[in-house]
Amino acid sequence: MLDNLYPLLDKRRSPPGQKKTRRTTVPTDLQDAKLRFQESVLAFADKRLPFRDHAPSRRRILEPNGPYAPSNISTISGLFSALVYRGISHNTQFLLENEYFFATLSEFNVLHVQLQLDGHNADYFCNKAAYGVTTRRSVNDASTYWEKAQNPSLNAFLTRSTPVNFLRLYFLILRSKIPGFGPLTSFQLALDYAIAKKATMPTVKEMAHVIFKLKMGGLKGLIRLGYSVTTEHEVACALYSLRAQLDERIPTGTKKRIAFGIVFVEHLLCKFGRLDAKPFQDLEEVIASGSRL
Repeated sequence: MLDNLYPLLDKRRSPPGQKKTRRTTVPTDLQDAKLRFQESVLAFADKRLPFRDHAPSRRRILEPNGPYAPSNISTISGLFSALVYRGISHNTQFLLENEYFFATLSEFNVLHVQLQLDGHNADYFCNKAAYGVTTRRSVNDASTYWEKAQNPSLNAFLTRSTPVNFLRLYFLILRSKIPGFGPLTSFQLALDYAIAKKATMPTVKEMAHVIFKLKMGGLKGLIRLGYSVTTEHEVACALYSLRAQLDERIPTGTKKRIAFGIVFVEHLLCKFGRLDAKPFQDLEEVIASGSRL
């Protein structure tokens, strides 16, 4: 499966507003089947692409003037913008087409009002199903995010001389009662800060702890692959095993591009169920039939 997606590392999603088309005919050869599979992933890259920081929303928020830029990452404005991204604008046209770093709440509100006057509705700003399941997400939470970002109990980790422990940050975010930040969104934000080196990268055991507690895509992915994951220890063993197998199979040059590690493994597991859909099944059938172009 992954071999057929490596070419997407050099591609970008369709331009904003471009209509997505669905092919109904059965692919006739291997090249056609591969292309259809790649198109099915690229069309919904935020939800399907297994390369975390290559998906459209992550690429956008990681741009030089975003909340994770060196000049912004230790600031309250950076934290506020990161909360807006994970809690409101992830997987939206609003994120892709407009400013995404906000020095103040007023900056966000002015842009929001202006775009509303231009005719954009609530779905433009906030995708309630950004993480697959409809949740309590609202653009109206921005004011609360600004208040939370200024709270020393939450923002103290930004100015530490050493990265905060990943699990400590995860539970800090989760227990801060931030609107729209349940276990999954809190986990994603903690991972964002780990990648940005404000938190430690999760160990396999720490990742296993979160995956086992969440009981969501990561755990379901391991089950799909045939692992027994009835305990947290079994989840950790499965992660060690899967990481070792992927380490052997993924080309060295590609590993660097995808930031290979336990975060990549978890992200891949979460996407596995979405990737194992008809376009991939069609590709498998073409390969099994021995068709070649």
